[in-house]
This record gives sequence, structure tokens and C-alpha cells, in this order.
Amino acid sequence: MGNAFWPCLKAAAPAVELIFWGGATERITLSRGGAKPLLAGEIMFRFHDHVVCHADSFFIGRPVPALSVGDQLLPGHTYFILPVDRLPDLHDPLTAASLTSLSASRNSPQVAGGRQSPFEYVRGADGRASIKVHPEFVTKLISVCDAEESGALCSTPELKKHYEQLVGSKDRRPWSPKLESIEEKEKEKEKKRRMLHSTSKLLMSPAKLALEKIT
Repeated sequence: MGNAFWPCLKAAAPAVELIFWGGATERITLSRGGAKPLLAGEIMFRFHDHVVCHADSFFIGRPVPALSVGDQLLPGHTYFILPVDRLPDLHDPLTAASLTSLSASRNSPQVAGGRQSPFEYVRGADGRASIKVHPEFVTKLISVCDAEESGALCSTPELKKHYEQLVGSKDRRPWSPKLESIEEKEKEKEKKRRMLHSTSKLLMSPAKLALEKIT
């Protein structure tokens, strides 16, 4: 038999997974070969006052992993679409306390947790240790939970306990939630909105910009 039978298997199209604050999800199929990459700015243009964050890049002590307008979304990766009003300043380090502001549950300030710690020590290529926040934890945190699911939630003090258990014997890094006045928060919100508005204009076509000026 000269001809061998090869099953015709069609490879799955590359796609990215979006998880929105509130729990909704969206899967976007990408063009093969990266001919037309999907940019974070395209998502931000669709959802004003939101930022795109790589789900696997939340670390305590580092800024929120918000993508820039021109950053490409990578196939096979998951991204959180989060409202800017729920985030600390984009240049401020993420703290265990500031995670509670991401909660979409009506039972806030409770946040998803459970017996398993939401934090993990990981080492980078340079050998330095970092405190990673599990993406599964953030997914539960930003999803709306019903009454039954709320039984698996833990309070902010328990998050503090997980954090202190993880770092207490290592470097004694303090539990330091950032306290800001209402006035300061409002100023920061307005600053973020202006930034996102400028981002939207950068993504608009010349025709749309001209129409906006006329109207």
C-alpha cells in the first residue's frame, strides 16, 4: 500500500480569553500567523474606563499589570478587563489589602479565598523571590457570587493572615494597606479617565475624529 491514511485534523484557531469584572467571559479568535494582532487598545476602546491586565502577572509589591495601548494580546493567554475605579494608582504597588477593592461580590469587603492561600512565592530568572497572586483567586474575586458561594469567601483579616504566614518568616514585610482621602481618590479617578479618553482618541480613525470635532 503506497498511500498511508492521515487523519485530517484541523488545529484549533489561536484565541485569547477575556474575563470581565462581574464574571462575564469572552473568547476572541485571532488571525493565524499573527497577520492581524489584537491590541489592548482595541479592547479599551470597546470598554471605556477599563484596563486590560494579564491574568498571570499579578504580584504583591508590583504595579497592577495593566497593558499599554499598543501591547499585543498573546494567543492562549487570559486577560482580566477591570474598571479603573477598582484599581489602585497604576504606578502604585499592589498590596494584599488593595485586592479587596476588586471584589465584585455584594458581600464586599469579603473576598474569595478559602483554605488554600491565594499567594505563592515564585522565583524569577534572576533568582529573586516574588509574591504571586493566583489567577484563579483573582477570577473568583472579580466574579459575582451567589449566597451559597459566599460561604466559601474569607474576610480581609484572613487575607492578611495568609499574607503574613507567607512572608512573616522570610522578610517581615509589613501589612500596609494604603489609606487615601476621598478627595485624593476622586482626583486619581479623574486622572485615569483622562488617560483612557486620550487612549480612545488615539485609536479613532481620522474620519471619526473629524466627526467628533463637528459634533
